[in-house]
Amino acid sequence: MHPISSPQIPETYQDIRFMTPRISVILSTYNRSSMFGAMVEAVLRQTIDDFELIIVNDGSNDNTQAVLEEYTKRDPRIVAINKQNGGLSSARNSGIEAARGEFITFVDDDDIIRPDYLESMLEEDMANYDLIIDSYSNQTDNNKPIQIHFPISKLNSHDAALKYVFRELQQVPYCFFAVAKRFKLSIIRKYNIRFSSTIKFGEDRPFVLDYLRHSSNLAVIDSGAYIVKTTREAQYRLSKGIKPADYLCYNILESYLFLCRYAEEMQMNQIRIYAENYLVDKIYTYLMIPTATKRHPQSASKLILKTFKPYLLRISQKDIKNKQYLLFINIFAKISPLLAILLLRYRIEAGKLIRKIAK
Repeated sequence: MHPISSPQIPETYQDIRFMTPRISVILSTYNRSSMFGAMVEAVLRQTIDDFELIIVNDGSNDNTQAVLEEYTKRDPRIVAINKQNGGLSSARNSGIEAARGEFITFVDDDDIIRPDYLESMLEEDMANYDLIIDSYSNQTDNNKPIQIHFPISKLNSHDAALKYVFRELQQVPYCFFAVAKRFKLSIIRKYNIRFSSTIKFGEDRPFVLDYLRHSSNLAVIDSGAYIVKTTREAQYRLSKGIKPADYLCYNILESYLFLCRYAEEMQMNQIRIYAENYLVDKIYTYLMIPTATKRHPQSASKLILKTFKPYLLRISQKDIKNKQYLLFINIFAKISPLLAILLLRYRIEAGKLIRKIAK
């Protein structure tokens, strides 16, 4: 069993189950009993005590449930939920249903947070903000975390918040991830905001944008207290590249169509531009990599053409920001869609060969 080294809980915590915590921390996990303990320990060692940690075991078939039972015996701030496997969205939604805090934040089971993470989200002058977005830090293997700085801002209207996100933050990786953010549980429940049960790739984005739709204001802080660990153990972060082409096609298209609807509802051209760049980026980044299409490259190419051709032909090329993406779109629209796909696949295969030779 995974070793548990939680700190001794003071007597004042013994009745904490009957109190309303200030913030609920939701951690979902699946078959990672040997790894998620680091995040649990990091939460338990926060500089504030007024929280609950909801750990959702999404139908693991390792010894996760046994590890959770030990944690709940040791610390009354931990709430364990054991459910049938349903995926990340389902697990997080279960956590939302169980949450009792005024605020809510999500953490991933292979990341880490500094001891002041929750305190930075609950500063007195931040209490009235509907959404807080914090910067984050990247940690590769055992190297020192490198902070990705966000411009500190306080936007006191719905329109200003939305425009800021799409003009200033949308180019930042993880901008639309649910982690490193603090939400108000009352807003989530009032408007029934939940993680998508259909979109399995990029499911954070619809949740965050649905929440923004109903937010009156937004604060951006720059503590960098959330640390995204891109270590070799974080294999599921790399798993997008080994998903079959039909899985990727479906999820990319659903996310793109969501963004298009959102742009129309919000009447913001900036969101439409973001949607178009998102579509090209995901086709370019995920669908063309050999691991997604190597089993049946011809059928995969036909699927990509059938799925995306009408949308790619409508894209405004002047709005595509990346030069490589623009070249892909130009070949796709003006010469031959199939040629664009083949050239892109060849480029990636050639890049792999060059890196192999360089080693």
